[in-house]
Amino acid sequence: MEKKTFEQFIKLSIAKGKKEQAIYENGLDLNNFMDDYLSINTILLRSIYGVETSDLINEFIYDCVCDELEKNKSNYVIYKNDEILADCSTLDSLYDYVESVRLELSKEGYSYKMKEPLTDEERMNLIKQLFK
Repeated sequence: MEKKTFEQFIKLSIAKGKKEQAIYENGLDLNNFMDDYLSINTILLRSIYGVETSDLINEFIYDCVCDELEKNKSNYVIYKNDEILADCSTLDSLYDYVESVRLELSKEGYSYKMKEPLTDEERMNLIKQLFK
């Protein structure tokens, strides 16, 4: 993904999240209306960047929405063999890291496989197990 596109995606996601947060703070919960939108973003990010990296992107967006990025900065330091591999606490550094992961995944032939949705019977069995 081009850096400009990535930056626009992150900035729009943060702006949308801040609007939803402001609405929530005024007593209206939009989560049920936004689930499909969030699922679409998650599927797209996972297909491009892999599961772990897309989770990192979503956490970055969430911390920006909640104005907690500075407080949680240490969560964005990526280690490999006890050495710092990347500090993803800024938009630029996050982009550089996720793109390096994407390139590595594409070399390995990565393909995101979505889980099959549960059948009605499987859902009922799950509900029965939860309430045993």
